[in-house]
Amino acid sequence: PQRRRRVQRAVRLSAWACSLPLAVKLLAASGWREWPRHSALVPGWSGVRPNRTVVTLGPFELDAFIKDPQHWKVALAEKGLSATPAATVSKLEGGNTIFSVSYDSDLSGVVLPKGWEHVRVSAAGNDANFSELDWALDVKGEKGRHVSLTSDDGTLVYDASVGVEVPVGKGLSVRYAVDAKRAAKPFGPKFNPLTSDLQMEALRPDSLRQGAGLQYQSKAGGFKLGVLEPPPSQLSSNRSLDYVAEYKYKGSRRGLWAAPEATIRAAAAGGKPTYGAKVGLQGPFGLFSGLDIKLQEGRPAVTAHGRINMEREVVPGITLSSSTALAAKELLHRATTGERMEIRPLTLGTKADLGTLLPKVAGKGSELAAYTILEPGRTRPAGVGATVKLAGKAMGPVKIEAAGLLDREGRPSGSVKLRASAEGFHARYEGSKSPFGQRQYAELAYRPPRGLQEAVSAVSKFASLGPLDFLGIMSSDSAAFVRMTQSPEDFEGKPRVQVGFQYDFNRGLRVHGEDVLYDTGKDTGGILDETGRPVGHMEHALAQLRASQLQKLSKTEEVGAGQLWLME
Repeated sequence: PQRRRRVQRAVRLSAWACSLPLAVKLLAASGWREWPRHSALVPGWSGVRPNRTVVTLGPFELDAFIKDPQHWKVALAEKGLSATPAATVSKLEGGNTIFSVSYDSDLSGVVLPKGWEHVRVSAAGNDANFSELDWALDVKGEKGRHVSLTSDDGTLVYDASVGVEVPVGKGLSVRYAVDAKRAAKPFGPKFNPLTSDLQMEALRPDSLRQGAGLQYQSKAGGFKLGVLEPPPSQLSSNRSLDYVAEYKYKGSRRGLWAAPEATIRAAAAGGKPTYGAKVGLQGPFGLFSGLDIKLQEGRPAVTAHGRINMEREVVPGITLSSSTALAAKELLHRATTGERMEIRPLTLGTKADLGTLLPKVAGKGSELAAYTILEPGRTRPAGVGATVKLAGKAMGPVKIEAAGLLDREGRPSGSVKLRASAEGFHARYEGSKSPFGQRQYAELAYRPPRGLQEAVSAVSKFASLGPLDFLGIMSSDSAAFVRMTQSPEDFEGKPRVQVGFQYDFNRGLRVHGEDVLYDTGKDTGGILDETGRPVGHMEHALAQLRASQLQKLSKTEEVGAGQLWLME
C-alpha cells in the first residue's frame, strides 16, 4: 500500500506538471486578448514586473514597491512597524523624487535613556531643491526640560525650556523654570542642518520668561504656588507678576460614596486676578455631583452640575446603561430658564456579549449593542443607533469577523472579514462600507505542495514559459494569487483585478513579497499596499505638518513647558 501511494502521488504530480503549462499555452492561443493589454511588465525596465519586496535586516524591514519608473517607493521601518517607517524615498506621480526621515519614541521599540520622556525627529524634502528641507526636532525630558527646533524661511526657530527642582523639607520642594523662544527673522542668519554651519547668532533667544514655585504635599492635601514673568509684549505696560496658587484635597472613600474632591485656586494674568473653587463628590451607580464658584472682575459665578453614567449587568451577558448630565448656571444672577438650566440628552443603551450568550459561534469580543437618545421637550427619540461586532470562532476552515454601525442619523456603515483555508487554497475577503465610500479586498491564493512546485518549475523552464519561471525559487514558499480591490482613491473607484505570484523564503535572510503579472489598473491605478489602499506620501506630509506647527509655536506667547511644569 505504501508503494502504491507513492506511485499515485508521482502520477498526480506529473499530471499537474504537464497540464498546467499546457493549459497556459492553450489559453494564450485561444484568444485571451486582454492579457497583452493588461500585462504588467514595466515599460523601459526589461524583464521587470510590478512587484513588492520586503527584506528583513535584523530589527529592520526594507519594503520596496515598484510599478514603473514614475511610480515606486522604498521604505525602511522597524520590524512590525511598517505603518510608521523610519525613512522613505519615493516617486509616485512622476516629477521629483521625495524623501522623508522620521522617528517617534512613542511608536518605536527603541528604549530611551533614563530621564528622557519623548523624542521625535522628522525631515522631508525632494531632489529638486535639496536645501529646502522641512525638518523638526522635539525632545522632552523630566522636570520641564524640553526643546523644539525647526527652521522658518531659512532661519533657526525654537521653543525651549529647562527646569530645576530642589527638595528643602519633608513634602516641600522649590522649583525654577525658564522658557526661551526664537522666532523667524527675515534678515537673520540662515540655517539648514544639511547645508549650513551653525552660528552662535542663530541660537540667541528673542524672549525669556522665568518662573519660580513651591510644592507641598501632606495628608491634608497639596499646595502649589507659581510666580511667573508676564509675556514679553506686556513687560512695558504691566509691571506686576503673574501668579497661580492652588490647593487640592482628596478625601477617603466612605461606604458607597467615593472620595470627595476640592480645589481652591487664585490666579492673576496681565494684572487681572481670578478666584475659584470646585467641589466634587463621586457617588454610587456612576453618580457625580459638583459645585463650581468663580470670581472674576468683581463678578461672581456659581454653577451646580451633575452627571450619571450608570452601567449594570442585569443577567450574564446582558448589560444596561444610561447617561445624562445637567448644569444649573448663573445661580446668583437673574436669568431665563433656558440660560440657567442646561440638560444634556439622555442616552439609554443595551449591550449583549455574544461571546457569553453564544459561546459556540461567537468568540471573545463579539457584542451587539443598541442605544436611544432622548432630548427634553421631544416626544420622539433624537437618535437611534446600533453596533455589532462578531469575532466568529473558526467553523472548520472558515473564520468570520464582522462589525456594523447605524448612527443617530440612520446612516449605515460596516465591515466584514473572512478567512478560509483548505487543500492549499487560502481565501481572504475584507469589505467595508461607510458614507465616505466602499472598500473591498478579495484574494484567492494557491500554495502547491513542495514537490509540485519543483515539477512545475522544471517543466516551465523546459517549455520556456517566462511567467512560470518565477517558481524556480525552490527555497521559497510560493503561491499564485488572483486579487480584486476597490477603493474610492484608486482606479476611479472601479474594481481592480491583479494576478501574480507571492513568495516567502528564509535562508538566514528573509525575503518575501509578490510579482504582479496581470493588472487591469496598470495604466491609471496606483501602487497598493497589503490592504488594497493606495500607497501615498503620508510620511512626507506629516513631516511638513510638524515643522509648520513648531514654526507657529515659536511665534506665540503661550505659556511654555517650563511654566506648565511649575504647576504640575
